[in-house]
Amino acid sequence: MRFREVSRGECQTYAINLEHEIWRRTGCTTNEPAGADWEQFGGQLMWISVGFGPVLWGVDYGNDVWYKKLGEPEFTHVITEVYWREIVPVPPGGAKMFSLDVGRDGHVWGVDRND
Repeated sequence: MRFREVSRGECQTYAINLEHEIWRRTGCTTNEPAGADWEQFGGQLMWISVGFGPVLWGVDYGNDVWYKKLGEPEFTHVITEVYWREIVPVPPGGAKMFSLDVGRDGHVWGVDRND
């Protein structure tokens, strides 16, 4: 499988393939940090970043920013929110992001088409 974007957090790895589908690495443990296989995860993005908490941040192909909270930061996932939440720019109609990254401290940095 070929990926255009990969992001690794404390205990999880997510990737975006060439069709903008989201994939999650399964089987990650303390003894097997590389994991065993990939499984498809709901949604389509062109950019993804795994944050501490754990949370996912992403940018879709319309350059809109999305956020999803996951379960406890352990090696097994328990998804606590079913849906992605769109982050509405302030002011409305504000910057559209090209890419973003989230740090361990939870700060999110984005790059728009002008940066």
